[in-house]
Amino acid sequence: MANQAMANFYGTTVEDLIGKSLTDLYADPAAVNLFLSQNQWVIHNRQSLFIPEEQVESCHSDIEWLQWQKQPIQLPGRDEYGVLGIGVNITARKRSEAALESILQGTVSATGEDFFPVLVQSIVSALGVRHAMITELIDHQTLSTLALWSNDQFHPPLSFDLNLPLPCGRTVEQGLFVCPSHIGEVFPDNQVLEQLEADSYLGVSLQGEEGQVIGVLCIIDDQPLTDIAQSEDLLRIFAARAAAELERKRAIAALQQLNQELEFRVAERTQELMRSQIDLQNQTHLLQAILNSMGDGLIVTNLEQEVLVFNPAACRIVGIGQDEIPADWMTHCQLYLSDRKTPCPSEQAPLARAMRGEVADNVEIYVRDFKRSEDILLDCTIRPFYNKTGQIAGGVAVLRDITDKSRLRKPYASVNRSFGH
Repeated sequence: MANQAMANFYGTTVEDLIGKSLTDLYADPAAVNLFLSQNQWVIHNRQSLFIPEEQVESCHSDIEWLQWQKQPIQLPGRDEYGVLGIGVNITARKRSEAALESILQGTVSATGEDFFPVLVQSIVSALGVRHAMITELIDHQTLSTLALWSNDQFHPPLSFDLNLPLPCGRTVEQGLFVCPSHIGEVFPDNQVLEQLEADSYLGVSLQGEEGQVIGVLCIIDDQPLTDIAQSEDLLRIFAARAAAELERKRAIAALQQLNQELEFRVAERTQELMRSQIDLQNQTHLLQAILNSMGDGLIVTNLEQEVLVFNPAACRIVGIGQDEIPADWMTHCQLYLSDRKTPCPSEQAPLARAMRGEVADNVEIYVRDFKRSEDILLDCTIRPFYNKTGQIAGGVAVLRDITDKSRLRKPYASVNRSFGH
């Protein structure tokens, strides 16, 4: 006995199958022996036998796969057993698995920009269609091809305006669009479909992490589509991978753009710093030139009595060289009060007073220099200076040598006294 499905598989009728042997159905002796051994095992052991897949040749000389459940059955009115075989044609599943494996092998090592051309080429090869295309959605109104494999070659990038009637536009709107045949009648004015000699179309949308459409993956053929479910399943699988690669591509592009902006900002900031440094150097040179040209001595120290400024005039006045300024320069000289006998207490020294916040002009003080034979009379102007927080950071003293003027004052004082008497 046999049913109609089995008769269809062999391309005959149920009546014609009755009474035929395996050798009548299969030309391959090895296949006949395999099937006979299976049936004999079931009959002899009185046990069921499950065969997950079995490759056979159909009536169209195509290789197909069947899955069998064979079990013993007692023949009616006879004391002997036969085999009841229930077969399921799993050819579509096997071909889908083979296509999936083929695409996976082609794309497993491809990432980034290289992934898209490898994907469309692998899809064409695995599904046996003429064209495959992957596009990126730009500005919600334009599709731009990332890769187009057509007639065994890659084609230059194309752009599609979604304001025009397009199959890819339908895919963007619906998520899936299938036209098994006569696609030209659905979109009669589409020149691209005409150039591709398209008859059928199947496309699925690429979706980003937030569910938004970011592109389309589609196949186009010059023949009607068969095994639509298989093709759809495969495209959905690789649409997910393509979407991930596209988002990574966009993330890398965004990162590169950010890096370029940062590099530009760094370069701009570097130029600003260089200009500031040049300005600072110019100001420093100007300040130094002013300090060098001053006739009065200028001494600046911080609260730790470290010398910050000691201009050439100050060196000349106190009798030391410009390259001989010691950290404890005060020990180089002895300061005396106006009587020229009483040593000036350290807390009454001009810079000490300035660092306490005192402001004073025309402070006279004698300086005894061990390198000189006579004392020097200095006129001092003292001021504190402050940091950014408004606190005293040190002291400033401007020194003027008035020794000669002091000598001239003595005769005038004597004359004045004489006239006074």
